[in-house]
Amino acid sequence: FAGRSFNLDQGFDFYSNKRTNAAELTSIFTSLLPRLKKGKFFTYFHFMDLHLPYNKNMFNYFFSNRGENPKLIPGKIKLRDVRKLAKEEKLTESDKIDLRNLYDGQLKYVDENIGKLLKILKKESLVENTYLIITSDHGEEFWDHGHFEHGHTLYNELIHVPLIIGGNDLKPSVKTKSVRNIDIFPTITDLLKIPLKGSNIDGISFKRKLAGVESGIDFPVFTTGILYGKNKYSLIENKKKIILNTIKKRKGMGGKFRQKKLYEFYDISLDPKERRNLVRVKKVEVSKLIRSLKRYILVNPVSKQKSAIIDEKARERLKTLGYL
Repeated sequence: FAGRSFNLDQGFDFYSNKRTNAAELTSIFTSLLPRLKKGKFFTYFHFMDLHLPYNKNMFNYFFSNRGENPKLIPGKIKLRDVRKLAKEEKLTESDKIDLRNLYDGQLKYVDENIGKLLKILKKESLVENTYLIITSDHGEEFWDHGHFEHGHTLYNELIHVPLIIGGNDLKPSVKTKSVRNIDIFPTITDLLKIPLKGSNIDGISFKRKLAGVESGIDFPVFTTGILYGKNKYSLIENKKKIILNTIKKRKGMGGKFRQKKLYEFYDISLDPKERRNLVRVKKVEVSKLIRSLKRYILVNPVSKQKSAIIDEKARERLKTLGYL
């Protein structure tokens, strides 16, 4: 969405950062396929349909029989308008349900087009030697912890995302152990037998987990968030989760967002929706996990990274998405 300003085009023979819908992305891929199938290829799609303004499509009201909500018209919904409605307490529970239904409609629309991509690959006899990976960079809040959209918190509705990997040499199975987005790249190179010796790679290949060779343990999952204020951090180890909120007050849905606790601690195995903060109850476990979290923060100093210089077009796109 921000494109060349962040060097996202590097290494690609064809690159487009034009905001479009899932059907148009599928069409672009179809038009490029005659050239791609002549050799090895890597294709990356970033579906934006699940971001506001929720484009118009045939599934907008698939999950609802209420019809169009004049406050929430697909293709015209703006994040700042939703925030304003929430702040003025003009966003009813029915409105919130309508937003969730619109989101689910967008998800079905993307799913439908991923299905079309698969059919294209099958038709061209490319499925047998192609890996398909479906994942997300974040989830979405629907007032699970008092907020809408994403970026405000590090609860699991935002950081626990789907990961589906398909390949002819992979047996169908469901994995319950945690992996991380940074592990996807080294897993791809491992599957393709591309050596990474001497490379500065943060992630760890989970190819063995895919093959079922090892039962494995959950990878510790360290997460940072830099939107809407200073950095936020979380760490999950063995189904125990610590969150560090480095700023107690920031703008959010409905005006100011106040985080009550500097630290939050949840037992994900017993409390998957993170409703009961045990930071004052499990003091020994909390202290241990805080020490681990601080080590991760020292190794991953997000705040010290250089700021990117973006052009006006990129700035406008970020504004449209509600990031600026």
